[in-house]
Amino acid sequence: KKINLVLNKEQNAIYHKLINNFKNSSVKPVLLSGVPGSGKTMVYIRIIKYYLNKNKNIIVLVPEISLIQKIYQEVNTYYPNIVGIWHSKLNRSEKDYVLEGIKSDRLQIIISTRSGLFMPFRKLGLIVVDEEQENSYKQDLNTPYYHAKDVALMRAKFSSSSILLVSSVPSLETYYSVKKGKYHNYELKNRYYKKNP
Repeated sequence: KKINLVLNKEQNAIYHKLINNFKNSSVKPVLLSGVPGSGKTMVYIRIIKYYLNKNKNIIVLVPEISLIQKIYQEVNTYYPNIVGIWHSKLNRSEKDYVLEGIKSDRLQIIISTRSGLFMPFRKLGLIVVDEEQENSYKQDLNTPYYHAKDVALMRAKFSSSSILLVSSVPSLETYYSVKKGKYHNYELKNRYYKKNP
């Protein structure tokens, strides 16, 4: 049974602004900011549908393996059977299963830590970098050294994909890029669930 995702008024307004931004084939990265609990995840889960309808693939990056399952469950609720996960703790057969799913177009969405950026999607349409301010996106213990956010920006550019950075407390680099007009910024100002009086 398909579950419909319902956004509140503010989320819906931001969603339409984001979609209009992406439709206008803007190559600028976009920041979705907002107070904790404002429902940023729900907005990008809804945006995923726009790209699925265009027959595009989606990569959602999270900073830690421990966060993958939560985001996977949320995304899979709305788009069942087409979501895969990818991280360094998967065994060989699990990795083969995911890679085969991508190759056969069975999997259209990957939820992953930074290594998911290298998934061999041929129709990539959207990269989401959730909690973009987190330091764990930096690969600085083993070679090759890289910052996943920088690689995400480059992969989006080379594949003509949209990129959405998501954060309650954007990194200084992202904040600076917004101020310089290099990134668009859309902000959710209210918590999703109003507290009971």
